[in-house]
Amino acid sequence: MIGYQSVGCGASKVVMLHDWLGDRTTYDPILPYLDEARFTWVFPDLRGYGLSRHLEGFSLDQAVSDLTELVDHLGFGTFAVAGHSMSGMVALKLALALRKRVTAVVLAAPVTAGGLDLDDGTRAFFESVAVNQSACRNIVAAVTGNRYGDVWLDHKARRSRETATDAARTGYLKNMLLGGGFADELAGYAIPTLVVTGAHDADGFREADVRDKLGSAATESRFETILEAGHYPMQETPVRFAALLHEFLS
Repeated sequence: MIGYQSVGCGASKVVMLHDWLGDRTTYDPILPYLDEARFTWVFPDLRGYGLSRHLEGFSLDQAVSDLTELVDHLGFGTFAVAGHSMSGMVALKLALALRKRVTAVVLAAPVTAGGLDLDDGTRAFFESVAVNQSACRNIVAAVTGNRYGDVWLDHKARRSRETATDAARTGYLKNMLLGGGFADELAGYAIPTLVVTGAHDADGFREADVRDKLGSAATESRFETILEAGHYPMQETPVRFAALLHEFLS
């Protein structure tokens, strides 16, 4: 089974999924601000990341299967799920697979059901990000508006190398993010959804872009843009991000 960290003991269960370049510890900055009395917060590591670094099998279907096994193991009858960036796809697919159990979805700077539609040059760049620390540093700068200094960028690039394998990043890029997606399955989507975007994020991840990519599912979604954030609202504006989670999930 995939590894995870659990925080809190509340009756409301929330599964928090990490991004492509980081493991569950991406959410560490919000931990002091989470309501542990009303909620139980579970932070899994997908295969190839963090506590699941030793596991292989990097695909969307495998991720959904692993998370289903995890919530069953934890005895969660119903729960909310949050996905950040890459794991926006996972959260949506899990919600579709477990429609009667997923009560709400939170998408933070998400890749949506359609995946990434990249030209050849951008695709090659993403492939380099998966295995090259300098390229990773460059993409973090781009998705945070080039507003932070060397210490932040070096930290993010280093943590990406430390917390996940090159095979995992490459595998999820090939088998999920660039795999064609499942946008057609969102027809009739009716799960309450919060979409959190950052004003300083890159093209494709801002509110207007995400609305367009969600299509008809956007009608069931509430959108919040954090003016001070880019692609990492849980790290750039942790108090605000935690407050939005509480407000929506309550």
